[in-house]
Amino acid sequence: MIYEAWALGKPVIFPRWLFGALLIDHASTSAEGHVLKHRIGLHPDRPEELLALLEAPPSQPGPDVDLFMDEFLANYRGGSAAAHVLDALTAVAAPVPSFPGVAVLRREVDDHLAQKNWAKAERTATQLIAYNGEDPDNYDALAKSLQAQNKWWQEIIALERLTSLAVPEQADHWFRLGQAQENMRWHCAAARSYARAIALKGKAVPAQWHYFLGYVLETPGHDGPPDPVAAQQAYARAIEADSKLNSASFGIGVFHQERGYWRDAALAYSASIADQARPEAELHYRVCAWPGIAAMTGPRPNCIMAWRCC
Repeated sequence: MIYEAWALGKPVIFPRWLFGALLIDHASTSAEGHVLKHRIGLHPDRPEELLALLEAPPSQPGPDVDLFMDEFLANYRGGSAAAHVLDALTAVAAPVPSFPGVAVLRREVDDHLAQKNWAKAERTATQLIAYNGEDPDNYDALAKSLQAQNKWWQEIIALERLTSLAVPEQADHWFRLGQAQENMRWHCAAARSYARAIALKGKAVPAQWHYFLGYVLETPGHDGPPDPVAAQQAYARAIEADSKLNSASFGIGVFHQERGYWRDAALAYSASIADQARPEAELHYRVCAWPGIAAMTGPRPNCIMAWRCC
């Protein structure tokens, strides 16, 4: 609720003596840790200071909040949270005869999604939810519109509601939730969602799904430490399931490369070279094709060999 309050122009008070030091020590790279470390917003250090703030007239968030929210939300200053609340309240308060009907709104939201009018799709889906908050299709449409606008944390809320309402559970819903959580660098939460998606998918699990699970297990996020052992197990399943990228020859680096993670790909390819007695020339080439490899490891004689061979 912190960011929602700031987005609506409301001040937020952080009682630092309760949790400030603990959060900074254990989650310093998280958004909340950054807020506490740099005292963004109102930060009383003692109960007496908190009481004084509560008794004083409410103030608008300061420029420090604006700067932080500009980085945290792409549409903070031009945001539409208040407009969405007003739309929802207006829809609920509207006379029944003026309601266009769920079927009409459903056609509208489908049209907006098809035409990539994401903001309009978001507003229409929000109206549908105001009338029927138990229909999973409404949250599905809302999540798709939010994902297209890079509104990750709002998408997470919509997808969490979707996964709780959908009967039976859908593997795709959980995978999308994992992607949104990964975008927020909530890697432990993303790992749980990816694992649930894989479990629901059954035997026909795409190799990329195992890779996504392995990646969030391997790389540190904001919500917990990595699990390298589990990551390698997931990577092994990705390679076993792969039929397109030739990962059996080149290792997990091909998945990193396909995703555009060139540094991770180069490191993985280098590890594959070290593990193989006679690595293929193309494996050397793939390492050397990344411009940053020299800066990361220094000049490599194998690169010269790869260029001559390939």
